[in-house]
Amino acid sequence: MESMRGMRDYVGEEADRLVWIQDTFRRTVRRAGYSEIITPILESFQLFAKKGGEELRKTMYTFTDKAGREVALRPEITPSAVRVFIDRLLPMPKPVRLFYVGPVYRYDEPQMGRYREFRQGGVELFGSSSILADVEVLTLLQEFFDEVGLRDKVTFKLGNVGILREIMNRNDVPEDVQESTLHLIDKELIDEAVKVLKPYLPEAILNTLSEVLVSDDQKARELLAKEELKYVIPHLTYLDELTRILMDIGLKLSVEVGFVRGLAYYTGPIFEAKVEGVSVSIAGGGRYDRLVELYGGPQTPAVGFAVGLERTLLAIPTSAAQSSPKIVLLFLDRSPDILKYGLKLVGLLRKAGLLITINLRDEILSKLLSHYGEQQYSHAIIIGRKEVETSKVTIRDLVQRTQTTIDASDVIEALRNV
Repeated sequence: MESMRGMRDYVGEEADRLVWIQDTFRRTVRRAGYSEIITPILESFQLFAKKGGEELRKTMYTFTDKAGREVALRPEITPSAVRVFIDRLLPMPKPVRLFYVGPVYRYDEPQMGRYREFRQGGVELFGSSSILADVEVLTLLQEFFDEVGLRDKVTFKLGNVGILREIMNRNDVPEDVQESTLHLIDKELIDEAVKVLKPYLPEAILNTLSEVLVSDDQKARELLAKEELKYVIPHLTYLDELTRILMDIGLKLSVEVGFVRGLAYYTGPIFEAKVEGVSVSIAGGGRYDRLVELYGGPQTPAVGFAVGLERTLLAIPTSAAQSSPKIVLLFLDRSPDILKYGLKLVGLLRKAGLLITINLRDEILSKLLSHYGEQQYSHAIIIGRKEVETSKVTIRDLVQRTQTTIDASDVIEALRNV
């Protein structure tokens, strides 16, 4: 029986790599003062339907539970983080910094880099409208990419959805129409988006906006400089200041004022990260200053990101996630004194952080050495009567096929340096 379509089993090295990248993410964001939250995979459907946007609602796993409640497997974790912030963390001094790592579910068509169950690492920063909050989360994401070996390989696409929001708000475009419009623009269905906006925008503004959405960044800026759109200048200024700061500290950027992300709750700067060799974006985020209020909390500025961990692994060489060398301990016989000596040694080595497997196979030594070499073990520790009587161990290098005998008291240091 196979796993369900769009979902994967991870075994051996695959599982090791996935655990490694999750651990690396946790370590990176904890250093920046973020606290972990662990939220349920199953949530009320309304938590996501309220402001997830049309695209997200269409791809959610939803069903009715035994109590007749409409529930969903979480398609992202930001709404859950907002719920936790409102329920438990409102009294805390601001800003509040949270992070999470966990599986999410979307009923997309499976393809390279896109699964129906996948894992995200993300951060949410609640309670600061400072541009430094936007800088913090973007630089933190870059630090994570640096940690996993992607330094200088990641480019951030940067925009400000506040420009389009401002135009639509000034012309009283209803919220649901705004969501539909942003969804269509994200899918590059510009003509359809213009048709949706036609009943609401003056013809001159509609024509300018349609040009903005298909123009390069410089041309779009010239179009937005028209007198009738001068109210978007503060959003452009904010984007330019953010761009300058990020470029000054070395982030690779491409800036597009017409850039839109599919999630409907963004209100200001937004970004996506792409890496060489992977066709899809591997991370994204932005500012969402009204989501806490939408869920019943006080008006609270917020910004965050989520990174797809499986997608990120596509860009990372297998060797980057290798852990400590695999070592096997071989007993030359199983007499009580040899077992006692060897098993005590195993405990000491494992406490020291070394990966030690006890051999359970009944074969001659030469066959065992050949077998474990083929299984990618780097070294074998050989324990026999001579080793017990002299308080020594014999270490066999299974790659170089060399062998040495050393004092048992030196074995930890010797194996740490292999």
